[in-house]
Amino acid sequence: MRLNRVNRVPPGKTDWVLGGFMSMTIKNINPKLFNLEDVQDWKKSFYEEGYVVIKDIISSNENKEATSLFKKEWNIVSPNFDWEDKHTWTTKNIPMVYGKGMAVFNGFGQSQFMWYLRTKKNVKEAFVCLFEDEDLVVSFDGFSVFLSKKQKSPIWLHQDQRSQDNTISVQGMVNLCPVSSKDAGFICVPKSHLTHVPPPSNRDFIVLSKEDEHYKKAVKLCIPENCLVLLNSKTIHANTGMGSKEDELNRLTAYIAFCPRSRQSKEVYKQRLEGYSKGHTSSHWANKHEVKTVPFHIRKSYKEKGFKDLKSATICEKLLELI
Repeated sequence: MRLNRVNRVPPGKTDWVLGGFMSMTIKNINPKLFNLEDVQDWKKSFYEEGYVVIKDIISSNENKEATSLFKKEWNIVSPNFDWEDKHTWTTKNIPMVYGKGMAVFNGFGQSQFMWYLRTKKNVKEAFVCLFEDEDLVVSFDGFSVFLSKKQKSPIWLHQDQRSQDNTISVQGMVNLCPVSSKDAGFICVPKSHLTHVPPPSNRDFIVLSKEDEHYKKAVKLCIPENCLVLLNSKTIHANTGMGSKEDELNRLTAYIAFCPRSRQSKEVYKQRLEGYSKGHTSSHWANKHEVKTVPFHIRKSYKEKGFKDLKSATICEKLLELI
């Protein structure tokens, strides 16, 4: 299935054709940005809209440090990738699901880059304020990277939580790159956590049918670097690719989700301790241990690329408190 850009679209909108059978117009919006300290205001917006954007969740210096860690570890996994030589920016040197821009293999879930951001005070504080609980555990998820306009995948709007589960599940995205109308980024359907109730399911990945009216309500969030997007897992969402002609580090977004420790069983805690030492990447559910593996249809070709695995960050009390 191909995802093709369509020209001559209205200002402020981007048109996409999904696999040649349906057209999707995405409106670009500049959502309201909240300060972390304005807790009641952004919590109200989160519950009403199904998402919220908190600005300056990390500083510019923290961004630089995180990006440096990311680039260093990216090169450990793929020694033939050279940040200074774009001729090396080829699929054989890029350790992720290329079209979707998902870096979740080779120990990235336990990378220093991810743990550096997970342990930033303000990132956790946002979840503490939302759950009104200090004792939280964090997900072992990976991150999103877009380097080329060639990274294309169908836009499958979806929810990440089954309808019969009434637990408030919150996902987080720390954005290290600014997002404009031409950049890779995040789209969602505001208020859809209240309006879309699919049939009961035994899975937490609910893809919308191609005829669903919510496709017409999707918006792309144009947001600054260093912000945190909080998302209700029942809010319909997806990613979009980049429109820039030049290869560049266009998107670097870390997926970080906390939840109350009270939701996590002792058995899951043991699994996560083991998963930490083995370099596992798992889902946004910190109260589960759903390990991500290379999809079967690309497993052979991915293995042949010879990527190396990262060593897990050194275990310490600070990290143990979040497992």
